[in-house]
Amino acid sequence: MWQLVKTEIEYFKMLYILSLASVVAVNLGLTIDDRWVEAQNDFPGLRVIWIGISIVVFFFTLLFNRKIGRLRNNILLPLSNIKTAISRLIPFIMFWIFISVILIFFYIININSFPTVNWLLNFLSLTGIILVINSIPIFYSDFYSTYFSKKSKIYMMLFWIILWTIYILMNIIFATYFDFISAEFFARSRVELAKIYFSDFAPQIYILLGVVLFFGSIFTFNRRKIFLE
Repeated sequence: MWQLVKTEIEYFKMLYILSLASVVAVNLGLTIDDRWVEAQNDFPGLRVIWIGISIVVFFFTLLFNRKIGRLRNNILLPLSNIKTAISRLIPFIMFWIFISVILIFFYIININSFPTVNWLLNFLSLTGIILVINSIPIFYSDFYSTYFSKKSKIYMMLFWIILWTIYILMNIIFATYFDFISAEFFARSRVELAKIYFSDFAPQIYILLGVVLFFGSIFTFNRRKIFLE
């Protein structure tokens, strides 16, 4: 199994390297410009970078694996379905660990912003949300191959398109502060979203739901009947 994980990482190493380099470059630029603390304390602030990079990496690894038929080759290896399912998750987990180390590193560099009261809850919320979003293409792939009728697959595809559209719009609105309706509307929206994000039980719900969905994909993969994507 670990040889398969190593192969996956080796195959996508340039994608991982470029993504990590982008994260470092953005955070380094904000640190040099003395705006890192401001960006981190703002909402969504740097969270857009963490979520965006993580989703792009996961999405493209799944897409390329599907396009070139890596799954159909991996399933022929002398491994159980469960081990194969776990091996497709481990590279992303390792990638997120590296992202987390970068986050902690820049917290330490910008010592005035570390530690904060909500730092751990913020990190758990962010991790949970990323796991939830990244679970969607996995479940889509598994359900598409096994569970749903053709009509249901169309509904699933539409849901996926709508979700990505919402995510892109949120990036445009909240990351760039492109106030094409009114500055007051977007300022108020950011405040309300921050309240939801930092509410009392939100971090626990995000991380629990994220972990359940992300690792629940091991079960759905094991139930697949078709591996030709």
